[in-house]
Amino acid sequence: MLIFGKKLNFRPLLIGLLFCLGIGILAAIMLQLMNIHPIIWAVLAGVIIFLLITLVYYPTVLQDEFNYFTISKQEITYYNYGNRFNKFKLLLLGKNAPVKTIKLTDIKLAHLAGKNEIKKMAFTVPFDMLQVYFSGIISMLMNQFGLELVLNNG
Repeated sequence: MLIFGKKLNFRPLLIGLLFCLGIGILAAIMLQLMNIHPIIWAVLAGVIIFLLITLVYYPTVLQDEFNYFTISKQEITYYNYGNRFNKFKLLLLGKNAPVKTIKLTDIKLAHLAGKNEIKKMAFTVPFDMLQVYFSGIISMLMNQFGLELVLNNG
């Protein structure tokens, strides 16, 4: 079995909660210094940050960060990022997110989809030049995002 990408987990929700708590506490401290009712505004600031992270940011990058799929002798399994609702569902379910399967007999043509460009890394830390050169190429060359499939039934 071939395994590509990273499986979904609860990290996006945890990051949203951490930012929510951090911004909420920071807002409470700042508002307390200004003698404004801090609890209501701090909770509101935290909730707005959580909603922005989980409902705006992560649904747009979820497909690139968690592009997990497997190829076995019988089938290909993957996460269905088809529409925004599916992305919300996958984000909330995390490790329990359902995977879709396609039988290999239903596939006419398949190839990896990714980026071909090679990006240059900034030289900021004195490393061996050979290591710096190859680490940039290896990390960016054909950075796969998924499979493009042509099915037998179109």
